[in-house]
Amino acid sequence: MGIQTFRDDCGSYPATLSAMVKRTAPASGLDRLGAAASITATDWHGPYLMKIPKDPVSASAFQYTLTSPRVGEVKSSASGRDTNRVPFSTY
Repeated sequence: MGIQTFRDDCGSYPATLSAMVKRTAPASGLDRLGAAASITATDWHGPYLMKIPKDPVSASAFQYTLTSPRVGEVKSSASGRDTNRVPFSTY
């Protein structure tokens, strides 16, 4: 979703997925532990997405992790399992 590009540019993860579509730099993001980290506006090269997609399985918002050790991780919000019995939550 461009989260890694955001992190590479800004040195932190977006604090929310909506930060990915902003037209101006957010004041802060999250470090790898989930603590607030300042963003230097000149490091930001967004927007990183034109719009935030919905989870194609659940048709709802993706889950975005804000806490360590999985800061910046995006997962399916669907419950249940796929046809191979793999939980959607592992996607």
